[in-house]
Parts: sequence; C-alpha cells; structure tokens
Amino acid sequence: MSSVMLNGFEFDLDAPPKRESIDERRTNIAKELSHYLDDPNSVWATKLREQAEWTQEQWDKHDAEIEARWRAGQEAKERERRKHHFSALAKAGWPKRALTAAQNADLEHPAIKRVAEWLKEDRTILVLAGVAGCGKTVASARWALEDRLGHHTAFVRASTFARSSRFDSDTRNHWLRAYALALDDLGAEYVDAKGSLLTDLDELVDQFYGDCKRLLITTNLTPAQFRGRYGERVADRLRECGSWFSIASGSLRGKP
Repeated sequence: MSSVMLNGFEFDLDAPPKRESIDERRTNIAKELSHYLDDPNSVWATKLREQAEWTQEQWDKHDAEIEARWRAGQEAKERERRKHHFSALAKAGWPKRALTAAQNADLEHPAIKRVAEWLKEDRTILVLAGVAGCGKTVASARWALEDRLGHHTAFVRASTFARSSRFDSDTRNHWLRAYALALDDLGAEYVDAKGSLLTDLDELVDQFYGDCKRLLITTNLTPAQFRGRYGERVADRLRECGSWFSIASGSLRGKP
C-alpha cells in the first residue's frame, strides 16, 4: 500500500481520493474522536478537533493536494508498468528499435489507427501490407506495448518461422500457443520447394483462427503477389477469417 502524510495524517494513495461534504467529514471526525476519549489531549485528537473546524475552502485545498499526489503516483506506476512491459517484450524477441519508435509514434498514422479498429472487430487476423519503412512493424509494436491484460504478445520474423524445424516442438508450440502473435515481414523468407512453409503457415493461421486469438501479419507483398507466393489455399483462409490493409504511404520510424 502506498500512502502520504498531509496535515499530520496518513492517506492511502492506492484508491482514488473521495470528496465529502463538510457534514460528512465532521460526522467521520466525531467517530474518530470517540477512540480518543481516554486521551482527549493527544496530538491526534487535537488535530482532529482542528479539522472539524475547517472551512470549505480549507477542505478544497486539502483535497486538491491529495488528488495531485494521487495522480502523480498513478503516473509513476504507469511509467514503471510501461518500462517493465517494454523490457519483457524486448526479452521475448521484439526489436528494440521498433518498440522505441512505437513509444513516440503518431497515433493518427493509418497503420496504428487500423490496428486499433481491428481490435474491436470479430476478425482476429490482420495483414498490414506496404513498402519497407511505412510503419508496419512499428504499428505491431505499438499494439504489443498497449496490451494491458498482463499477457505478452509474441513476435517472430517470417524468416525465423520458415527456418524453424518441425522437430523443435517447444519453439513451435511457443508460437502456436501464444496469447497473441505478430508474424513480421512475411514474403522475405525462403520458400522451400517441398511446400513445408505453406503447410506451416496454413497451420498457424488455422490455429489462431480456431482459437479466436489475435494474429497480426506484416508483409511487403501486394495481394496478387501474396496469392502467387503462398497459393490459393492460404490466401483464401486469410480472406475468410482475416482482413487486409494496405498502407499507402507514411513512416513511423522513431526519433533518433
């Protein structure tokens, strides 16, 4: 519990401050004074009697100070939460450059606005498409940073996903069972002749679709290029359960 001393009394700062009328305050003070009947001249009893005579102006000033300290405490907690969340995401594999840029990103940028809209929709899969530098990964990082449910959104580059072995079940399950996942830069990876990647990608999409979990895919490909590279099955699956958003222009690259 966090608290602060003000006018000789300790106040709990974990809960929002509550304003009361003078009558309510005097009633509460009278109850408190009843505990000091055996020691009416104690320091605390004297302070309580002083407060019982306060004017509305004095109480307003008192309440304003308590509220200011409460807000400062909440802001400090939020900064600490964001710092911890940033570190956890970086440790889990998210690019630090993208996370840093996401902290300072323009919330009106089309990619970030589209992700925010997507989170309110039933379709749990979103493809952000556009040229390099248009803000796809940064928009994904902003989504991960804003998650307040206590979970960490997983991140994997498409090249890493493509190279992963089917016999490495722990790594595979980490992605498939993730609370939410960003699959970054799909289209830059090597596509094997045997079609293993297409099978793996279809399994990933199907897993997140079936479990109603969020999957965000970024790519430099156009819809036609995507269909040509991954085939009709994967394209149709995404069209059935996901949304495609093309970023026309703009940059979300962070400040140096």
